Amino acid sequence: MPTQMTHANAPLTPEGLKRLVERCRTRPIAHLAAEMGISRTTASKWVNRHYRFGDLGLLDRSSAPAVQSTATPIRLVEQIESMRREQTWSASRIAFELDHEGTPVSRRTITRLLAQLGLNRRKFIDPNGETNRQPRRFAAERHGHTLHLDVKKVGRIPTAEAGGCSAKEATRRKPLPAPRPATSSCTQPSTDAPASPTLKHSTMRKPRRPPRSSAVREPGSPTTASPGSSES
Repeated sequence: MPTQMTHANAPLTPEGLKRLVERCRTRPIAHLAAEMGISRTTASKWVNRHYRFGDLGLLDRSSAPAVQSTATPIRLVEQIESMRREQTWSASRIAFELDHEGTPVSRRTITRLLAQLGLNRRKFIDPNGETNRQPRRFAAERHGHTLHLDVKKVGRIPTAEAGGCSAKEATRRKPLPAPRPATSSCTQPSTDAPASPTLKHSTMRKPRRPPRSSAVREPGSPTTASPGSSES
């Protein structure tokens, strides 16, 4: 039964229409229409509907057209229903079979028709509510013929559409390390500011001193010249 959508200040509710019909038996329609704040045409419409259809005529009618030129033929709907009940085929399989017979129907249309017929789920086909599925057993012919993988998503990683990123993109988005200061063999002082006394040239090295002799020189003894030195 269709439901009537009314707002808070609606004068024509199902109960108000019943009172209008009852009062019209003893009073003029024009007076009642003025009291209810509606036109005489509207009051006459509801009274005539009650005379023709009874209490059901006081309910709002559907705005859908009575005849649709693009509606699926009844014969085709019955064929889809028989395929579903007898063969327990899915909407995709029914669409494939109809296309093979020369009557193409989209899968979405078949899904909508099965939902209207109450056959959109397999357990609705059997009166007992069973799924009508039989377990099947498969065996591998040789080692490595079949492969079974169990995948479990532990973390709630957003997809790319939701603003997430893949593992490769995540590595690319990592912040780069801070660049190291440029090192050189010699630190050049700035020309704008005076040179700092702490700056040193690393390339300029002082000459190494010759190792001292382990012999102790006595006072008054002649000095021994090192080999390779020139005599004066």
